[in-house]
Amino acid sequence: MKKIEPVCPKITKNTKNDINTFWERNVNAEEILGKKISSHKRGGDDYFSELEEQRYRTHSHILPWIQQMEGGRSVLEIGCGIGMDSYQLAKRGLNVTGIDLTKIAIETAKKRFDRKGIVASFEVGDATNLKFENESFDYVYSFGVLHHTQNTEASIQEVYRVLRKGGVARI
Repeated sequence: MKKIEPVCPKITKNTKNDINTFWERNVNAEEILGKKISSHKRGGDDYFSELEEQRYRTHSHILPWIQQMEGGRSVLEIGCGIGMDSYQLAKRGLNVTGIDLTKIAIETAKKRFDRKGIVASFEVGDATNLKFENESFDYVYSFGVLHHTQNTEASIQEVYRVLRKGGVARI
Protein backbone atom coordinates (compact mmCIF):
# COMPACT_ATOMS: atom_id res chain seq x y z
CA MET A 1 0.00 0.00 0.00
CA LYS A 2 1.30 3.45 -0.93
CA LYS A 3 1.98 5.81 1.98
CA ILE A 4 -0.31 8.84 2.04
CA GLU A 5 1.43 12.20 2.24
CA PRO A 6 0.52 14.43 5.18
CA VAL A 7 -2.25 16.95 4.53
CA CYS A 8 -0.10 19.78 5.86
CA PRO A 9 3.42 19.47 4.49
CA LYS A 10 6.30 20.63 6.63
CA ILE A 11 6.67 24.38 6.45
CA THR A 12 10.08 25.47 5.24
CA LYS A 13 11.86 28.80 5.08
CA ASN A 14 11.12 28.84 1.37
CA THR A 15 7.35 28.50 1.79
CA LYS A 16 6.75 32.24 2.24
CA ASN A 17 9.05 33.03 -0.69
CA ASP A 18 7.24 30.47 -2.85
CA ILE A 19 3.86 31.99 -1.98
CA ASN A 20 5.18 35.50 -2.65
CA THR A 21 6.72 34.49 -5.98
CA PHE A 22 3.46 32.86 -7.09
CA TRP A 23 1.41 36.01 -6.38
CA GLU A 24 4.01 38.34 -7.92
CA ARG A 25 3.68 36.33 -11.14
CA ASN A 26 -0.08 35.87 -10.88
CA VAL A 27 -1.41 39.26 -9.82
CA ASN A 28 -4.68 38.60 -8.05
CA ALA A 29 -7.75 38.52 -10.27
CA GLU A 30 -6.05 39.28 -13.58
CA GLU A 31 -6.48 35.73 -14.89
CA ILE A 32 -8.90 32.94 -14.11
CA LEU A 33 -8.07 29.46 -15.38
CA GLY A 34 -5.52 30.95 -17.75
CA LYS A 35 -7.93 33.48 -19.26
CA LYS A 36 -7.20 37.21 -18.95
CA ILE A 37 -10.11 39.05 -17.36
CA SER A 38 -9.15 42.52 -18.59
CA SER A 39 -7.60 43.53 -21.87
CA HIS A 40 -6.70 46.92 -20.39
CA LYS A 41 -3.42 48.08 -18.89
CA ARG A 42 -2.99 47.23 -15.21
CA GLY A 43 -4.24 49.97 -12.91
CA GLY A 44 -6.53 51.97 -15.20
CA ASP A 45 -10.23 52.58 -14.61
CA ASP A 46 -11.29 50.15 -17.37
CA TYR A 47 -8.98 47.49 -15.94
CA PHE A 48 -10.54 47.79 -12.48
CA SER A 49 -14.06 47.98 -13.89
CA GLU A 50 -13.68 44.67 -15.73
CA LEU A 51 -12.01 42.91 -12.80
CA GLU A 52 -14.58 44.18 -10.30
CA GLU A 53 -17.49 43.14 -12.53
CA GLN A 54 -16.08 39.60 -12.62
CA ARG A 55 -15.26 39.53 -8.90
CA TYR A 56 -18.60 40.72 -7.60
CA ARG A 57 -20.59 38.62 -10.05
CA THR A 58 -18.67 35.51 -9.02
CA HIS A 59 -18.57 36.36 -5.30
CA SER A 60 -21.95 38.01 -4.84
CA HIS A 61 -21.75 37.89 -1.03
CA ILE A 62 -18.77 40.28 -0.76
CA LEU A 63 -20.59 43.58 -1.31
CA PRO A 64 -23.36 42.71 1.20
CA TRP A 65 -20.62 41.85 3.74
CA ILE A 66 -19.06 45.25 3.17
CA GLN A 67 -22.45 47.00 3.44
CA GLN A 68 -22.83 45.53 6.93
CA MET A 69 -19.70 47.35 8.11
CA GLU A 70 -20.20 50.69 9.82
CA GLY A 71 -18.61 53.70 8.14
CA GLY A 72 -16.07 55.67 10.16
CA ARG A 73 -14.61 52.50 11.68
CA SER A 74 -11.16 51.07 11.04
CA VAL A 75 -10.65 47.98 8.91
CA LEU A 76 -7.57 45.92 8.14
CA GLU A 77 -7.75 43.99 4.89
CA ILE A 78 -5.29 41.10 4.93
CA GLY A 79 -4.32 40.04 1.43
CA CYS A 80 -5.75 43.15 -0.21
CA GLY A 81 -4.17 42.36 -3.56
CA ILE A 82 -4.73 45.23 -5.98
CA GLY A 83 -7.25 46.81 -3.60
CA MET A 84 -10.61 45.99 -5.17
CA ASP A 85 -12.34 45.21 -1.88
CA SER A 86 -10.36 47.96 -0.12
CA TYR A 87 -11.84 50.40 -2.63
CA GLN A 88 -15.36 49.26 -1.77
CA LEU A 89 -14.57 49.49 1.95
CA ALA A 90 -13.24 53.04 1.54
CA LYS A 91 -16.30 54.07 -0.52
CA ARG A 92 -18.38 52.80 2.41
CA GLY A 93 -16.55 55.30 4.63
CA LEU A 94 -14.25 52.93 6.48
CA ASN A 95 -10.67 53.84 7.39
CA VAL A 96 -8.80 51.25 5.35
CA THR A 97 -5.43 49.67 5.97
CA GLY A 98 -4.50 47.01 3.44
CA ILE A 99 -1.60 44.58 3.49
CA ASP A 100 -0.40 42.14 0.89
CA LEU A 101 2.70 39.98 0.45
CA THR A 102 3.46 41.47 -2.94
CA LYS A 103 4.91 44.83 -3.81
CA ILE A 104 3.25 44.89 -7.24
CA ALA A 105 -0.23 44.55 -5.74
CA ILE A 106 0.41 47.25 -3.14
CA GLU A 107 1.79 49.64 -5.76
CA THR A 108 -1.25 49.04 -7.99
CA ALA A 109 -3.67 49.70 -5.12
CA LYS A 110 -1.82 52.85 -4.01
CA LYS A 111 -1.83 54.31 -7.52
CA ARG A 112 -5.58 53.81 -7.88
CA PHE A 113 -6.36 55.36 -4.52
CA ASP A 114 -4.03 58.30 -5.19
CA ARG A 115 -5.57 58.87 -8.62
CA LYS A 116 -9.08 58.78 -7.14
CA GLY A 117 -8.14 60.98 -4.16
CA ILE A 118 -9.17 58.33 -1.64
CA VAL A 119 -7.19 58.03 1.57
CA ALA A 120 -6.05 54.58 2.67
CA SER A 121 -2.87 52.99 3.94
CA PHE A 122 -1.27 50.14 2.01
CA GLU A 123 1.88 48.23 2.83
CA VAL A 124 3.65 45.00 2.11
CA GLY A 125 2.95 42.71 5.04
CA ASP A 126 2.65 39.16 6.27
CA ALA A 127 -0.54 37.80 7.85
CA THR A 128 1.47 35.59 10.20
CA ASN A 129 3.33 38.56 11.70
CA LEU A 130 1.22 41.72 11.57
CA LYS A 131 3.07 44.95 12.41
CA PHE A 132 0.17 46.51 14.30
CA GLU A 133 -0.52 47.03 18.00
CA ASN A 134 -2.97 44.79 19.83
CA GLU A 135 -6.62 45.78 19.35
CA SER A 136 -5.91 48.22 16.49
CA PHE A 137 -8.94 47.59 14.24
CA ASP A 138 -12.74 47.48 14.50
CA TYR A 139 -12.87 45.07 11.57
CA VAL A 140 -10.46 42.62 10.02
CA TYR A 141 -11.45 41.51 6.54
CA SER A 142 -9.76 38.81 4.50
CA PHE A 143 -11.35 36.96 1.61
CA GLY A 144 -9.75 33.80 0.25
CA VAL A 145 -6.33 34.50 1.71
CA LEU A 146 -5.56 33.09 5.16
CA HIS A 147 -5.72 29.45 4.10
CA HIS A 148 -2.97 30.23 1.56
CA THR A 149 -0.52 31.50 4.19
CA GLN A 150 2.42 29.43 5.33
CA ASN A 151 0.78 29.10 8.77
CA THR A 152 -3.01 29.46 8.84
CA GLU A 153 -3.25 29.07 12.61
CA ALA A 154 -0.72 31.85 13.23
CA SER A 155 -2.57 34.08 10.76
CA ILE A 156 -5.88 33.60 12.56
CA GLN A 157 -4.22 34.28 15.92
CA GLU A 158 -2.89 37.54 14.47
CA VAL A 159 -6.38 38.49 13.26
CA TYR A 160 -7.73 38.19 16.78
CA ARG A 161 -4.73 39.96 18.30
CA VAL A 162 -5.22 43.12 16.20
CA LEU A 163 -9.03 43.05 16.42
CA ARG A 164 -10.55 45.34 19.07
CA LYS A 165 -12.78 43.88 21.75
CA GLY A 166 -16.24 43.64 20.21
CA GLY A 167 -14.74 43.90 16.72
CA VAL A 168 -15.73 41.72 13.80
CA ALA A 169 -13.58 39.47 11.63
CA ARG A 170 -15.01 38.76 8.17
CA ILE A 171 -13.04 35.90 6.69
